[in-house]
Amino acid sequence: MLTTLPECVTIDAMVKTCNKCDEQLPTSEFGKRTDTGGLRSTCRSCDNKTKQLRRRNNPGTYRAELDRQNARRRQRRADDPEYRERINARNRKPVNPDDILPEGHKRCSKCREVKAFCEFYKNRAQVDGYDNYCKSCSKAYKSTPEYLKHRANYDANYKRTPTGSASRSRYNNSPKGKAQRANAATRRIQANGYPQRRSDWSHKDLEFRYLYQAGRCLGCYTPYALKDLECDHNLPQS
Repeated sequence: MLTTLPECVTIDAMVKTCNKCDEQLPTSEFGKRTDTGGLRSTCRSCDNKTKQLRRRNNPGTYRAELDRQNARRRQRRADDPEYRERINARNRKPVNPDDILPEGHKRCSKCREVKAFCEFYKNRAQVDGYDNYCKSCSKAYKSTPEYLKHRANYDANYKRTPTGSASRSRYNNSPKGKAQRANAATRRIQANGYPQRRSDWSHKDLEFRYLYQAGRCLGCYTPYALKDLECDHNLPQS
């Protein structure tokens, strides 16, 4: 019985059958068990689907279990100061010379090209402050029918939830949201011209213009209420 693998056989070349989807996949597609150190019986894809289903069907139970796990990790780090160093040393990967990039540059996760930061959109969720996809790859991906359909379904479902409504309300009442709405009204006014009568203005147009003028007349800077807005005084025609 062989105790070691032949030199021509590598770990990545070995396959394992998933107990859930019954597919033969490389061993790299299986996660490690924390108790024995071996491989899990289900592949990563099946594990992710199971976790998503469990999180969607039992949000309260899943969140409580996650809080308990985080509490145990925090307690263990407090009791053993070297715990974090051991975990980092175990997860640390060898440095690849191709990963050493010039300052102010980043590798696109889609096309794998090294580009300057100006070729990436800003993303505060990332460590470096820029998106993982470059601008060209991001535009190509967001123009696909699959993404447009997914985005439309996500927006429609998210706006109906209490979280989505509260988030949209916070943004609309923030200075950035008010400025964006006022700029949209300004662009619409520049394209269509100023209405000659108050009745030609919609309530949204009046609100946008009121925010844009900061509640003051553009001619004499007199403060006024939204209900007192008039086209011939507070909205000069020139």
